[in-house]
Amino acid sequence: DHNKNIHIFDKEMVYTAKGNIADLDEDHELIPYTSYTFGDIDVYILRLSHDAANPIGFIFKGDETLLYMTDTGYVSQKNKELIHNLNYYIIESNHDIGMLMATRRPFSLKNRIMGDTGHLNNEYSAHLMCDVIGENTKEIVLAHLSQDANTKEKALETYYSIFDEENIKFDKEMIKAASQTSVVSGGKYEH
Repeated sequence: DHNKNIHIFDKEMVYTAKGNIADLDEDHELIPYTSYTFGDIDVYILRLSHDAANPIGFIFKGDETLLYMTDTGYVSQKNKELIHNLNYYIIESNHDIGMLMATRRPFSLKNRIMGDTGHLNNEYSAHLMCDVIGENTKEIVLAHLSQDANTKEKALETYYSIFDEENIKFDKEMIKAASQTSVVSGGKYEH
């Protein structure tokens, strides 16, 4: 979701939205709300709301569908409609509001994180998933968890509670929290 280490890849391999990487070939610039084909995979580009140059999310469509959406302060109605009833979701669940407010971060940073161009909190993320998952949904992975203002347990507990509150019947074993330091596997290729 950030390009700090993107230089380790050959520029011919890199695709992103305009303005995210200096001197990127125009053929490698992705336009939001446009679909691109890479081999057998169609990639649909979403515009996100974050205080970065040109943040984007992705819907991957092949035999199955997957959303990758992190670094966004909210999800527009247009995006909600586009991400309805996919097979897999990798979705931001950045912070618990109470934990964020208890950190030693400056108040201005806390407001930035909680704002429309910041990050999704656990509750917003869970309510969003309640609105968009459907009969085709197989798995949800919570991503971009803050090291200071969230825990895997807190994010999952919030999801379980909100799914119960909204009477959403979804196998809780299929909601996972990603780590910033280790790989989470899933989907039909999981062993």
